[in-house]
Amino acid sequence: MTHQEQYHIHIQGQVQGVGFRPLVYQLAEKKGWRGWISNGKDGVHLVLAMNRLEVENALNSIRNQLPSYARILNLHIHRIRAEVPADFQIHTSDDEAASELVLTPDRSMCPSCRAEIMDPDNRRAGYAFTTCLQCGPRYSITRSLPYDRERTTMAPFEVCPSCQREYEDPLDRRYFSQTNSCPDCAISLIWEDPRTQTQTRDPDRITDLAVAALHDGHILAVKGLSGYLLLTDASNPAAIQELRSRKHRPHKPFAIMYPDLAILEGDVHLTDKSRQILSSPEAPIVLCPKQMQIRSGIAITDIAPNLDQFGVFLPNTPLFALILKAFPYPIVATSANLSGSPMLFREADVRQGLASMADFFIHHNREILVPQDDSVIRMMDDDLEPLLLRRSRGYAPAYIHESFEDWDGSVLALGAHMKGAMAIQHRGLTHISQYLGNLESYEAEESYKQVVQHLLSVLDARPEVILTDNHPGYFTSRYGASLAKAAGVPLQTYGHHHAHFAAVLAEHQLLCDPEPTLGVIWDGTGFGDDGTMWGGEFFLHRNGDYHRLAHLKPFPLILGDKMAREPRLSALSLTEELPAGKELVDDLFPEKVIQFYRQVLRQDEHMMTSSMGRLFDGVSALLGLARIQTFEGQGAMYLETMAARAPHRSSYRWTTPDEGVLDWTELIDRIIRDRKAGRPTEEIADAFHTSLVYKIGQIAHATGVRRIALSGGVWQNAYLTERVIRTLGQEFTILRHTQLSPNDENIPLGQLALLWQEEQGLYLPNALSTNAIHSVI
Repeated sequence: MTHQEQYHIHIQGQVQGVGFRPLVYQLAEKKGWRGWISNGKDGVHLVLAMNRLEVENALNSIRNQLPSYARILNLHIHRIRAEVPADFQIHTSDDEAASELVLTPDRSMCPSCRAEIMDPDNRRAGYAFTTCLQCGPRYSITRSLPYDRERTTMAPFEVCPSCQREYEDPLDRRYFSQTNSCPDCAISLIWEDPRTQTQTRDPDRITDLAVAALHDGHILAVKGLSGYLLLTDASNPAAIQELRSRKHRPHKPFAIMYPDLAILEGDVHLTDKSRQILSSPEAPIVLCPKQMQIRSGIAITDIAPNLDQFGVFLPNTPLFALILKAFPYPIVATSANLSGSPMLFREADVRQGLASMADFFIHHNREILVPQDDSVIRMMDDDLEPLLLRRSRGYAPAYIHESFEDWDGSVLALGAHMKGAMAIQHRGLTHISQYLGNLESYEAEESYKQVVQHLLSVLDARPEVILTDNHPGYFTSRYGASLAKAAGVPLQTYGHHHAHFAAVLAEHQLLCDPEPTLGVIWDGTGFGDDGTMWGGEFFLHRNGDYHRLAHLKPFPLILGDKMAREPRLSALSLTEELPAGKELVDDLFPEKVIQFYRQVLRQDEHMMTSSMGRLFDGVSALLGLARIQTFEGQGAMYLETMAARAPHRSSYRWTTPDEGVLDWTELIDRIIRDRKAGRPTEEIADAFHTSLVYKIGQIAHATGVRRIALSGGVWQNAYLTERVIRTLGQEFTILRHTQLSPNDENIPLGQLALLWQEEQGLYLPNALSTNAIHSVI
């Protein structure tokens, strides 16, 4: 081998905090390479003394043995003249370059670390902060780039001699692990009893106290990987109801953390795919169908009332694994917050915010910089990709795709209002934040702003343009306008439903595709181009051109957001011209209340809406499933549950005289008549779902498309999604979200996609008249 030539290889992607440098070092030692490797703010820099063919072979060796979480996006190879050492070395990181790096998400505890903490003879036995190159916090503790200990919240913790030896040993799985610690250089665990104002820092004592508290039906607030969780015994109905009362969460289902898969399988139906997801490094909450008989003894009716599936997950940190080893039963594990407020993650805020909610606290002194809820995935049929309902811990902020070719600008996209999220396009990479909640409180707005500023700071990004939704009342619209004004940069607004459609096209790299795609964009509401509130929309996209083809017949949006909280108001609005529905609707209200609402409906001018989400709400109320919602989507979830229980499939074949306006009048009238005739609720719910699938097929045939794209919050409905795929998937390609949720979390990506299309000269928004099907095709 000759070493007269030297090459510099700049490697970009998800290559920091994943064990990339140790892998290259070990290969170099094995194969006798000369050179060095280091982290930079723009990726990894590798220098090798060898000829070009040998460089290609070396890179192939690296690619073939990449750490499981590493992703190489770009390689830039240049011949250089440089002093190269006689061996191979890991050099000190360089923080001079501009940030150009995929941020690595937090990772759940790996099997090797779990084995160590459970092994009484291991020096990390019972240590609640055991990590390695393959697991532990990353994004939530990163202050700046490149990713090294001194730039994270691990900086205050001095490393003991034993951990330092592991850090310096190329054969150790903690070689260059930035989060390494052990009982001799420990992160402190702290038990706090607010009643007696006492604390203890003895880990064994803390475990004993936690177990005793759970046995006694108490509620614990425990600091996890990226925020606090509230825990209580899942088999104790009184404890669960007390937690509901304290959180002001009367009906919304809770997630359950199980000690292991063996116990979990006694309560839910698992497939190979769901087992794999539950045990993955992301370790999300997974919604699974419940077993007919619950074997663990959990209080299922208190945990997930009126539902046939519920969320389950496994311990994602050593601390939770140790608690559930000592208390080997399922526990309720829910975000530590009041319903509607952001997750708490700072000790001082927890003491104040949870003073009346938690009986005891377990803190630790490793700082969390950004909070993250647990991600949530909904299982579908085993041959279908599951639904990502909430993208957060384990997935965010990394987003790897190839839709925005050669886009080096810096852009901030602020998303919408419900299901908040934001995105930064910076130096050719897309970063999409974790789920940031519904932005309906001061606390939620402040948390959102803190995450925006943190990501901008970590990436050292200064946006050249800021993107928002076109709804002027959204917090994100106001915040975006203030940021743009302060920075002196342009503010660009985009239509809500255009952004939904663009997001799913971007996921499938179809932004420039000349073949037409039918977009079925169904959600609660979003501001439409015509000044009304849209939500039941059909668009046609061809090569950046968006046409509104059809939509639900608009109906009155009574009392604004109150209608979204009370499905009975949707039922009232939908049935005002249907005398057959009067009796059913009257039963949903006290007599004086219904008289008042009917008067409001007849006398006032109302904003009109074509919302599919409100149509679902109205049908749910008419079937007696949900009059008033105590959590978002409650009525639709109950309606979906009923449809899935139907013993056989049926449909309402409703006609629409004007193909551009889908008149639901006949559909609602038939539902009312079936309800009054005593037809089973399950059959009506299924027929309603099936009729929507039938209508999508009708419009797809009328347009002559071969592809149907689904986006919007309604497509969190797994039953409806599966029916579309099973019924229409043989004839049409069905495009849906796989890396993002179908809800408003995908809006920031859609906003970026629309700007990218606009810069390519492609984006031509065009809200056509209601007979657009005939004019376009």
